[in-house]
Amino acid sequence: MPTQSWKEVHSYYEKRSKKDGRPFEQMLQLVRYLEASQDADKLFPYISQDVLHIASVQIPSLNDKELQVQFNPNNNSFIFTHSHFLTSSTCEETEWKHTLKHELLECFPNLTKG
Repeated sequence: MPTQSWKEVHSYYEKRSKKDGRPFEQMLQLVRYLEASQDADKLFPYISQDVLHIASVQIPSLNDKELQVQFNPNNNSFIFTHSHFLTSSTCEETEWKHTLKHELLECFPNLTKG
């Protein structure tokens, strides 16, 4: 799947946060931080349903790795999953998965600025 620009991803989460609220507001904050980072041009995002995918190449292919990020409103946490692409349309084989409580992100003031 071809990646999108940070501007497109930002616009998507901005629209969804206005329509659907909290889970997308949290993702929008994360996207704002990543979009403004000095390494944004080395990260290639795209969106699939409620998951933000961040690839290290513009057009991911077989065996490329990516980070998937979701916000879980039920336990107020982000879920980070590092995976491989196994085929051109699926990203399976999870290498690691980590959940980070939203409150912990407040330890990083630049991450939570709007």
